[in-house]
Amino acid sequence: MFSLSDTLELPHYAIIFSSQRSEDDRSAYGVMASQMFDLAAE
Repeated sequence: MFSLSDTLELPHYAIIFSSQRSEDDRSAYGVMASQMFDLAAE
């Protein structure tokens, strides 16, 4: 049986976050999403 964990080198990391958007926060959401993307790429 194929297992994804068998194909990747250790250690494994997961980056998970959640957010709730509001009408007042449209521009800030995009800025934060960009920053989270950059952090995940490091």
